[in-house]
Amino acid sequence: MKGLPDFLIVGTQKGGTTWLEHQLGQHADVFTPRRQLHFFDRNFDKGLTWYKEQFLNHGPDQAVGEKTTEYFDTVHGDEVALRIARSVPDARLIVILRNPVDRAISAFSHMVNSGLQPIPKDPNADMFRDQQLDDGKGWRYIERGYYAQQLEALYRHIPADQILVLIFEHDIIADPQGCWKKVCRFLDIKVTEPSPELGQKVNTLRLSPPAIWLSRVLYSVPRARGIIRRLDRMIGLKPWTPKISQDTRERLAQIYGPHNRALAKQLGRDLSIWEASR
Repeated sequence: MKGLPDFLIVGTQKGGTTWLEHQLGQHADVFTPRRQLHFFDRNFDKGLTWYKEQFLNHGPDQAVGEKTTEYFDTVHGDEVALRIARSVPDARLIVILRNPVDRAISAFSHMVNSGLQPIPKDPNADMFRDQQLDDGKGWRYIERGYYAQQLEALYRHIPADQILVLIFEHDIIADPQGCWKKVCRFLDIKVTEPSPELGQKVNTLRLSPPAIWLSRVLYSVPRARGIIRRLDRMIGLKPWTPKISQDTRERLAQIYGPHNRALAKQLGRDLSIWEASR
């Protein structure tokens, strides 16, 4: 069916996907919606007609794509990958992988700052307590870093040459210009001069404790969180950040060790930089 995406940015959450989406959004030959559509994981029952309607404003010669990180780091990886393969069989997928220790901590901070989780008394304990919750009830801070398993689900249903895997530290941080060229060539779009904000962070949310509390109370109120964030920046209160101990980082590194080694073998890439950043 024409009008469906040419590419999907599928993950990982807090891995640099918003940065890439922002860069592609500046490209004249690319169209992306302004929100995550969650079609293949939450809204599949709405049908392909609904999905196609989300891209109606694209130009006739533009590459069309969307970003939803739960297409990759989900407990339903095989089901999502199969839906993608059957619905948009020629689509190209981009996956960005970040040191899973840093990713887990960043995701934990983001969920609290978003008002989705209360400020914890002990963030080190809460990081691991989430892992003990029943399926579907936690945020899967740790499990989302089992990259080799998640990639395997994609490879089972989608040709490997349609999947571009980027390493956050190697590609985005160390070589953003080269990364941008690699993405443009993979998507078969003109290699342009990247946005002036190429090296800047995006989607970094840090609020003060009162703003976090208010965001949680008013979470379901339309536009309330945006107003709270702007006011918090204007007032300039000290933002909340989780105090993560070195013991917690070491424990996470031990959990991820076997998964990282499997990933390095799977990709044929040196991921020792993740070990060096403990």
